[in-house]
Amino acid sequence: MTTFREIYLWINRYTEDAQSQYRGRKSHLTLSTQALLNQTHALVNEHRVSEVWSMVSRLTDLCNCESYSVNERAEIFLECGFIVSGLGSSFDAAEHFDKAASNYICLHNMSIAFWGKGLNLWRMIEEHQNAIVAWRLAMDAFSDCCETTKKEIDTLRVRGKLDSKEAIFKVTAWKKRVAWYDGTYAQMQQALLNKIEQNKAY
Repeated sequence: MTTFREIYLWINRYTEDAQSQYRGRKSHLTLSTQALLNQTHALVNEHRVSEVWSMVSRLTDLCNCESYSVNERAEIFLECGFIVSGLGSSFDAAEHFDKAASNYICLHNMSIAFWGKGLNLWRMIEEHQNAIVAWRLAMDAFSDCCETTKKEIDTLRVRGKLDSKEAIFKVTAWKKRVAWYDGTYAQMQQALLNKIEQNKAY
């Protein structure tokens, strides 16, 4: 199954306006938000659970501030989803991932949020069907990302603008992106089929 660790590194993978870095990936988080998250992770490592919950509440309260961008609010919910999931509170974590999906405009990151939601819902037997729905939404979003990238390549080809170095570089990068989406989609599809088979056994 595509795991929390894997999907975490997918965040903002192809987002060009994410200028900062956080925990080994591109990010929309401001330095002040990153500092709060770092404090929260430190509390997690020290097993200070009640303080972790207080920090998560503080972080999600930030999402009510209009001064924060839509992308940062979505990423805060996503980060809190990962943190709460690690605490074993699957229902609360699923809610955070759902809020992230609702805030994201970027389909790539929305897909990650839906997949994380599904991973948490699957931990609860009574939520297996909803987990499958969330995973299908994630796959649909990734499929749309792939098709959009293919259309960008076709548009350049139709306009006959594939002869410049810049265009060649861009198309090469886009083709690699399409291959990544195709491969990841196939991985997600197989994982989903396995879970559907497991669900029949319950």
